[in-house]
Amino acid sequence: MSLIKAFKFHEKVFIKYKKPTGRSKVLCVCEVITSNNHKLDFTLSPNEVLDGHILNGTPKSLKLYRTNENSKSIWKKPNDGFVDPITYPPVEEELTELGYELYRDWQEEIKASGLSREQYLIKLRGHEKYYKKTWNIILI
Repeated sequence: MSLIKAFKFHEKVFIKYKKPTGRSKVLCVCEVITSNNHKLDFTLSPNEVLDGHILNGTPKSLKLYRTNENSKSIWKKPNDGFVDPITYPPVEEELTELGYELYRDWQEEIKASGLSREQYLIKLRGHEKYYKKTWNIILI
């Protein structure tokens, strides 16, 4: 049951591909390893195995057996001296930690150029036209 909870919590199933079997009807032997190292063997079609994503590590090293809600908690904005010009919504609700770092670096790059955001985008793109999105409103 704890393995099923981990699959539901992370919204992915982590299996280990072992070997192919068969000649006319090829199947793939795979196994699921529980957190207690109990191994359950089963077979999948080759298409299901080829369509899967490869993990860069083991389930234990990636902490995929943990199902507590604290591992997906809202992160706190670090006190790095960066002042976000946008006050609402809070950056903690909209961005991940990596997203915040990229956003902060982009804002600091614009600030270091000495140009406004629009002027920096024009300089970066290499043309003088800056298009603003307009909305066509149709009343019925």
